[in-house]
Amino acid sequence: MALASNGKLYVVHRDGRLKVVSTETGYVVYEATVPSSARDGLAIAEGRLYLTTNTGKLICLVEE
Repeated sequence: MALASNGKLYVVHRDGRLKVVSTETGYVVYEATVPSSARDGLAIAEGRLYLTTNTGKLICLVEE
């Protein structure tokens, strides 16, 4: 999990679902599919979400 300063909580499930949850309402505001191996670590910087995989890859997602 990673908590952003904009009030969004980013969570990746084992099955490859990335969910973005509003910390104000508790509702899922966005959901996407990422490689199922992308669950080892999350980081947020400069408006980007970085996911690491258990195979050593780094994935960068940009919020538009």
